Amino acid sequence: WSSSGEMTREIDCGSGMVLSLAFDQTRSRLAIGTADGTVQVWKIDSDTPLRKMQGHSEETHVVVFLPDGTMISGGEDDQIIVWEANSLRKIVSLDSRHGGVLDMTMSGTTLASVGMDGIVRLWSTTDFKLVEELRGHDDFIWSIGSLSDDRIVSMGRDGSMRWWSASESQPTMHQ
Repeated sequence: WSSSGEMTREIDCGSGMVLSLAFDQTRSRLAIGTADGTVQVWKIDSDTPLRKMQGHSEETHVVVFLPDGTMISGGEDDQIIVWEANSLRKIVSLDSRHGGVLDMTMSGTTLASVGMDGIVRLWSTTDFKLVEELRGHDDFIWSIGSLSDDRIVSMGRDGSMRWWSASESQPTMHQ
């Protein structure tokens, strides 16, 4: 869209409803996650995707880029998939144990994921191992965001917003 509110370009991804999108750090690539489970990466100035990957067996709810260009996707199939920055080939697929990944965010060198089980899971982005599970919500968590390099906030179906340290498991709750 232009600053005057007019559409400047439209792209048909050809994979049904788009559920998530993310730009890389340079703002030169756009990743999208779709309802059919595909993950697509587009160059901003192109009308054709760089790559379409069928990584998830169900909806792809979230895509994020790491600062080095590595892409991560999470889906209804309970998988968190790490994609190599340049080739966009699958590096690893993690069982999130969320019962469906609904959102993810980066906080420093930690990836935080949330989903249907009401638990915030922290993953190291150096080896993609589970670091910690943060408990405090009474129902599923549909959104998480990064406030700084070590602070995250989650919003759950239970109506609470919880602030967390990416290194401590003591939440501060606001309802």
